[in-house]
Amino acid sequence: MVARALSANSPLAGFDIETRDPDGNARQNPALATIQTGTNGTPVNANQPAGFQRITDLSAAVGLTVPEGARRAMIQPENGGFRWRDDGAADPTEDVGLLVELGMGLDYDADLTAIRLIETPAGVGTVVSVAYYA
Repeated sequence: MVARALSANSPLAGFDIETRDPDGNARQNPALATIQTGTNGTPVNANQPAGFQRITDLSAAVGLTVPEGARRAMIQPENGGFRWRDDGAADPTEDVGLLVELGMGLDYDADLTAIRLIETPAGVGTVVSVAYYA
């Protein structure tokens, strides 16, 4: 089976996935699937952009301002680290919570209204960019 990425913007563009038996004959592999695209070339069920947010004050724990229909967020620090929690038991602090350092990012697809962020270390003035997807 040969699967081809149909979108020029796809990370798989230009690559073919082909399965062959030991004799060199093409064979079907149920683990591989053909990438299906819509009329505009976007993969079916792909996340669609739903908004953007830039948070410039993380000196105290803050939540996200979630656009309607968003179900996933990609969160990236621009100039420092942050810690996050989403368990609702307490806000993150400079020392408690999951750490995302400068150069890393967080792809978050749980309850977007539950996550809280705080800069670390305190006083750095961490700024984060958030891309939302529906």
